[in-house]
Amino acid sequence: MTSEASPFRAIPAEQWVAQNRSGFAVWDALPASPGHALVVPFRQISSWWETVADERADLWEPVKKFV
Repeated sequence: MTSEASPFRAIPAEQWVAQNRSGFAVWDALPASPGHALVVPFRQISSWWETVADERADLWEPVKKFV
């Protein structure tokens, strides 16, 4: 992972539609399909495969909320 900050972390909390201890979700500004959202982890990672079990479970929670 680079030391550069993620541009997604600059999204104001007022725009978050869900959050928990591992990340937050926002509606996609340029959605691929209606209702598309982005789930952003608080810990900067390069890949989903860098998450640990607790993070994976947490990051799926916003997805389940809107499905």
